[in-house]
Amino acid sequence: MVHWKEIVREKRRSQAESIPPAWRLQSIAEDFVNSIDVIESCGILSSEELQITKITDAVSLLHQIATGSLSSFEVTTAFCKRAAIAHQLINCCTEMFFERALERARELDGYLARTGNVVGPLHGLPISIKDGFDIEGIDTTVGWAGLIGKPAKKSGSVVRLLLSLGAVLYVKTNIPQSLMMSDSYNHVFGQSVNAFNKHLISGGSSGGEGALVGAQGSILGVGTDIGGSIRIPAALQGLYGLLPCVGRIPWEKSSMTQIYIVPPVAGPISYTLENVEMFMKAVVSSRPWETDPRALPIHGERNSPSRPPDR
Repeated sequence: MVHWKEIVREKRRSQAESIPPAWRLQSIAEDFVNSIDVIESCGILSSEELQITKITDAVSLLHQIATGSLSSFEVTTAFCKRAAIAHQLINCCTEMFFERALERARELDGYLARTGNVVGPLHGLPISIKDGFDIEGIDTTVGWAGLIGKPAKKSGSVVRLLLSLGAVLYVKTNIPQSLMMSDSYNHVFGQSVNAFNKHLISGGSSGGEGALVGAQGSILGVGTDIGGSIRIPAALQGLYGLLPCVGRIPWEKSSMTQIYIVPPVAGPISYTLENVEMFMKAVVSSRPWETDPRALPIHGERNSPSRPPDR
């Protein structure tokens, strides 16, 4: 029987090889602290790619893709490269499927060119996603060596929803083993660290997601939360994160599907509150309750809090 450590070594080797040679750092200074300093000075990103990945307004980026100012392929390439560099510094990713993402971006660009229409409100936007979500053909290990080499047979409802809205998925991000911790370490992929200070943790359980978004290797990430798993990484990287109410986002077919007293919820992590709001509007626009009976038919109305009556 093969020892679990050998299985992990092979998985990490395969993960490292998924980064194209041209995107690999030749050396990493031991005394670096802030990953962004290295990312933006290493010379791997072109000036145009740096400009794209420094955009924090996802609504503006979506508009540029929809109007043809930028192609999804250009944007996806930029974020794939930045995510690859960030991972080498802060160990934020578990799965990197860049070729698959770039092919998806080409398809979306082709659709826009042929029809003049976008697929959905997230058309062409690269979105990162926490490891626990099933993507067809890709491992969902949740930090367990025993789940290596057992790719998902079908994508879960959150992934299908994102794809139907036009998103481009390109990486899955690190978590603590089996979740439910405020740090992100496991025996398969190791320790994720903070985007702004490698001597600090990135939080958990969506810690890889928080670190990647913090390093601007993703403009918008999707994590999960019960007791702080989105909000803690967001806070530790100075980001916005939302734990939606249970039932707002569909929750079928993921590694986390089981019976909970307090169920987890998928939600966004991003640099701006406007991005969080845009993501939630996009989800609601798809009417997820029509495909997942556990999703609540809430249409996204905005209600201002009312003043309590005078006594």
